[in-house]
Amino acid sequence: MKSTAYLALAVATVFLCTAFLWMGTARAGTLLPDAPQFLDSGTVMKPNVVLNPNPVVDGKVIRLGDLFENVGKNSHVVVAPAPTLGRKAIYDAKWLTTIARSHNLSWKPMGAYDHAVVERASQTILFSDIKAALLAAIAKEKDGKSFEIELDNRNLKFHVPVTADVRLSVNNLVIDDRMGRFTATIITPDAKSERATGRIYEVAKIPVLRHQVKPGETIAKGDINWIKARSRDVQDNTLTRPEQIVGMTPRRWFRPGIPLRDGDLRRPVMIKKNASVRILLKVPNMTISMKGRAEEEGSLGDTVRIMNTKSQRVIDAIILNSNTVQVPADGSGNPAAQQAWAR
Repeated sequence: MKSTAYLALAVATVFLCTAFLWMGTARAGTLLPDAPQFLDSGTVMKPNVVLNPNPVVDGKVIRLGDLFENVGKNSHVVVAPAPTLGRKAIYDAKWLTTIARSHNLSWKPMGAYDHAVVERASQTILFSDIKAALLAAIAKEKDGKSFEIELDNRNLKFHVPVTADVRLSVNNLVIDDRMGRFTATIITPDAKSERATGRIYEVAKIPVLRHQVKPGETIAKGDINWIKARSRDVQDNTLTRPEQIVGMTPRRWFRPGIPLRDGDLRRPVMIKKNASVRILLKVPNMTISMKGRAEEEGSLGDTVRIMNTKSQRVIDAIILNSNTVQVPADGSGNPAAQQAWAR
């Protein structure tokens, strides 16, 4: 019985001590972290002023509320001009302390290196956008001719307000065809202007191989792709028409996408060397046919050396198809010479 009584007394003592401890903490004013804090007089405590180290402003001025948080009704007070569009301004601890004191803010820097970097919000009109606007303006003066441009200032760009229209205007365009140059004035939606200069290059479309074609394979229309090249860089012997390529075969391997030149292609071999052929010899009122052997390979329309296998004589003949050649008319116009060869 005594043991049970002692245990009950110990539990009651612990409960009472815990209750008194909680009441003492509550009287001291310590509440949950999320609850509002009150002074003894009953007034609400002001939250701490906190520095905003990287504010972004979209107007022409910097306000107190841009630099500091929890400044209350003073947040709209102007303290400095904003940097230009797309630029940044750095304010050090000394300047920030002066601003805080002049507006009775309870803020002090943590150290001498505290600072705020203020950025002016903007849209960026990139070099590619400027080039596109110039291309469109120059195209109106070029009557459908293909061309490309190269600006002297490759770092040209604009910063405009975030709400501004990003379309550009091109004024005062002057094209010097003899020198291949142009000048123009680029105007932004917020009326900023910049002079742009550069070169104009006429462009030619060149047919090239879309993929590798083996020597001996016939090039088809589907094997051709088109590339653009500056006209001044196109050599006189460059093949510029598809009919110069289709139906031909490469003399060697060529990398796809490079211009082809005279001598790079040939007609596909129709008769190989040592192949048996039928020789046609036309004379007045008759055509003589005989057997022969090609002494060299050739393509359709080529003149190759053919041996008459009966007489062992060799003469030039024109390839008509894969197994037929024709002896051309004798240069002297004497059919007897041709007939003599046919024997």
